[in-house]
Amino acid sequence: MPKLKELAGTVIKTSEQVLHRDFSERFSKATLQNDDGSLSYAALTSLGDFEGVLKAMNVHPKHILHTRESITVYQDPVFEKAISVETKIKDLYEQQAGDKPMGFVIILVTGTQSGKPVFVCERIWAVSGGFPR
Repeated sequence: MPKLKELAGTVIKTSEQVLHRDFSERFSKATLQNDDGSLSYAALTSLGDFEGVLKAMNVHPKHILHTRESITVYQDPVFEKAISVETKIKDLYEQQAGDKPMGFVIILVTGTQSGKPVFVCERIWAVSGGFPR
């Protein structure tokens, strides 16, 4: 696993995104929430490039058994203003679970506006069979 271990601490993608008011309204409608006026914090976590993490690690989505996610919001983002979003592989490791290893990936997504932190999301994936060799 030496090649994958080198991915720990790697920034997968940094992008500038603008949150529009209609983004909040569409997300609320899609998730059957009644409040159109405020941004759902779950919408902030969707700004991360999780597909890029899968490609970098060469892991198929069907091998992800479990996901745990936590988000800390420091301030509500301002609509119609650019937000800088960074997706990073914070850590990855394997543990033996019976006959097969189990891989764990910790992904960190951070968002800032005008140099001030807006949110931090940490997502942990449990990968069946460990990581590709």
